[in-house]
Amino acid sequence: MNKLIKIIRIVLIAIFLFWGTSYISIKGYKKEVKHRSFLEKTAIEAYELPAVLKYWVKTNFMKPEQAIDVEKEENLYQIGKFPENSKVDNTLYLLYYKYLGEDKGKVFLQNIKNGDIAFSWDIPLNKIMDDLKEIDKDLIAKYYNDELSLNLTTRVRKNLPSIQISAPIMAKDSTLIFHCGTLGYLYKIDRNSKVLWKSEKLVHHSIEIDSSNNIWVCSTDFTNKTANHHEYREDAILCMSQDGKEKHFFPLTTIFEKNKLFKKLIASSPNHEQEYGLDPYHLNDVLPVDSDGEYWKKGDLFLSLRHQSMIMLYRPKLDSIVWQQQGPWLGQHDINIVNDSIISVFNNNVWFFNNSGNVEPNTTSNIAFYDFFKNETSYRYNNIFISPFQGRQIDLGDGQLLIEETSKAKYFLLDSSENIIGKFFIPYFSDSARAMNPTWAKVYKKDKNNFKLQ
Repeated sequence: MNKLIKIIRIVLIAIFLFWGTSYISIKGYKKEVKHRSFLEKTAIEAYELPAVLKYWVKTNFMKPEQAIDVEKEENLYQIGKFPENSKVDNTLYLLYYKYLGEDKGKVFLQNIKNGDIAFSWDIPLNKIMDDLKEIDKDLIAKYYNDELSLNLTTRVRKNLPSIQISAPIMAKDSTLIFHCGTLGYLYKIDRNSKVLWKSEKLVHHSIEIDSSNNIWVCSTDFTNKTANHHEYREDAILCMSQDGKEKHFFPLTTIFEKNKLFKKLIASSPNHEQEYGLDPYHLNDVLPVDSDGEYWKKGDLFLSLRHQSMIMLYRPKLDSIVWQQQGPWLGQHDINIVNDSIISVFNNNVWFFNNSGNVEPNTTSNIAFYDFFKNETSYRYNNIFISPFQGRQIDLGDGQLLIEETSKAKYFLLDSSENIIGKFFIPYFSDSARAMNPTWAKVYKKDKNNFKLQ
């Protein structure tokens, strides 16, 4: 009995210490560093200790973050090291991020075949890390003060090597726009790598620029009453100007409620639970429509909602869902417009089970082609890649396609007959036998001295 009492006493003391440390650290987080008391500084250091230890173990005893083991296979090359007789187009350049150790990282625009580097930008990792720490503190405080129903700090990068400079896109003046992984700000830097601005709202996943030079990106809304009441993550569409001003912000729940589809499509569907809580949408692509077609108009937006296996066509001018369809694609990502009546979808082709966020891949991922006129879906590029998570498809013209198999850190160049022209990876800076984790690279085609986004 005495042993049991001792155990209960120790447990109660541990709970009290944890609660006390959390309470004091949250009070400290709300203050500027110079205004924090000694006790608050100590509590914050104690609170952050597990993350520091985890990082130390990772960096000293485990595989480096964002380094992926590459499966050895025939005709798989490092980027820029294809043989001269390769059929890879010599005008194709990949825009991608590469971590270079310590506090260094760059985005390169590099020739896929011969390795020529047309541009590069130094990424201000230390500044981004400072921003991420402030985001993390703000999310912790809001969560413990019941201003936010989910603990989203698991989505914020905790150290420099883990920062993902995602979905980089080069503007016409050679400025660079990007964000830093699963949750963070949108940044724009100039040709000399100087930060021009960052967004006020947090963003994630795809970045696209429309024909009017507006920037469209996936975002998150922390103020939606329905989402906070039911304790789920609320995704949103964010539109920014090139000078960093917010132009539009559309929370998804608000869109569905106004179109009288929320109860029918979302509330009645199983909500997939991630490590941070319920995530019914998981918006991963916002594709602006730049010209009229038979089934859409310029200014419309195609949206990909992974956890609903839904593609949606939204018309902001009317605040109207013009079209939506769940499946036959499963857990999909990237959308492309093929012509005025057909879209293509990166079909991850995964089943979701037990509302746990876990997935089980089918035998293959592929590209699904949906024909609006025929109301039919066909599939191409089967048995080439398997991508349970993430993934990109880029139309290169002339029937050629680039596939980013993100989870395996490989890229495929395919011709119109679905033959593999080339396979390549980006080597990790300190170990060329491993690959740098891809972060949704983009492809540009060089024409004389101009680079055109594909």
